[in-house]
Amino acid sequence: DLVAYLKLIRFPLVFTAIADSVTGYALANRSLFWVKPTVMAVLAVASAGLYFFGMALNDIADRKRDKEIAPGRPLPSGRISLGGAYGAALGALAVGFFALVYASRGFDLKVFGVFGLTAAAIIAYDCMVKFPPMMGVVRYCNMMLGVVVGMNNRDYGLGVLLIPAPLFIYVTSLTYVSTLEDRPLDRKKLTLGTLGMLSGVFLSVNML
Repeated sequence: DLVAYLKLIRFPLVFTAIADSVTGYALANRSLFWVKPTVMAVLAVASAGLYFFGMALNDIADRKRDKEIAPGRPLPSGRISLGGAYGAALGALAVGFFALVYASRGFDLKVFGVFGLTAAAIIAYDCMVKFPPMMGVVRYCNMMLGVVVGMNNRDYGLGVLLIPAPLFIYVTSLTYVSTLEDRPLDRKKLTLGTLGMLSGVFLSVNML
């Protein structure tokens, strides 16, 4: 059931993750004249693989909860078996890994270190600690993946770690606001989340 698998991995939303890593790649190159379209395209595939892995794993981790509150989803509805979901998750992760091998022209320790950190953050969020800063860490690492590929073994120093910082602040704040959806309106918390998102946007504009 192809449609069920596309729903499992949240295919329509993958472009948000691709945008993060590709933006990191472009910023690390400092100029669009140095961007290599082929490398950028393969990096997008690697980022998509990580995203699909995270979405499939999320449904695997939440399958018992979804059986009660969202029985129409692919796993609780039986349209996809648990084994099929695990296969989709691991297959997507493998595609991302091998795409990154091509994008980095071999095995770059920095690149695959960040890839490993991104995968670990995804697992932590899906299976253990679903709170806003962890989602911010996931998106931070995803953008950092593009940064280290764009560095192409050049040493920019520790300052390069600040490039995805505005994204971390924005996504953490956005995730915080999303947790308020099923609760009574709390204007203070909503204002706090909104100010966090605006500060992320402000920082990103000023860094550019």
